[in-house]
Amino acid sequence: MNRLKISILSLLMLLLFFMNSRGEDISASDIIKKVRKKIDKVTLISAEFVQTFEWAIAGESRENTGKIYIGRKDAFRIQTPEQVIISDGKTVWTIDNVNRQVIIDNLDNSEDALLPRQLFVRYEKDYRVSLAGIEKVQKHDCYHLILMPKNEDVYIQKLEVWINRKTWLTQKVSYLDANDNVTTYLIQNIQLLNQSQKDLFRYTEQPDFEVIDMR
Repeated sequence: MNRLKISILSLLMLLLFFMNSRGEDISASDIIKKVRKKIDKVTLISAEFVQTFEWAIAGESRENTGKIYIGRKDAFRIQTPEQVIISDGKTVWTIDNVNRQVIIDNLDNSEDALLPRQLFVRYEKDYRVSLAGIEKVQKHDCYHLILMPKNEDVYIQKLEVWINRKTWLTQKVSYLDANDNVTTYLIQNIQLLNQSQKDLFRYTEQPDFEVIDMR
């Protein structure tokens, strides 16, 4: 599966990265443990986002908006005006509304694919976290955290997260990739739900769309 597509899911999962903690002296490891315990009790997570991509080699930038739903066992759905990406935890359907195509692939479980249930272990293991200070994001006071990889031979070279001091929800995520591109997400309207929405993670056949099966 395309690494950039799965990165959207992985980075947006950081919206839960530092939830439900109180006290600035708590360690990153303690926070991650609290979050993992919290997520185990949640059936469905949803959030809206605004994505800005700065393409280094072309000196261009573009903006996109969307919504993400995350279920159990790596099920997810990402919706933008151009495409919808759906996974039931085993298969991924990418619906390209522009080219009227549906690409079917296996969910990539390789080491490079940061899937939701792997995310917390991977970042705790592979990145060093530091507090850079307090900054305003969308008029909210936020803790600015910087995550740097322990190994330089990784796709994400630098990751920054801004956590709302009042709600302990992430307001912003930004990362620098190996090609010097910068991708930023402003995150809004996060909801944690204990209800099943299995239809969100099921593919419905698209009339008059070309189907490309990569499995």
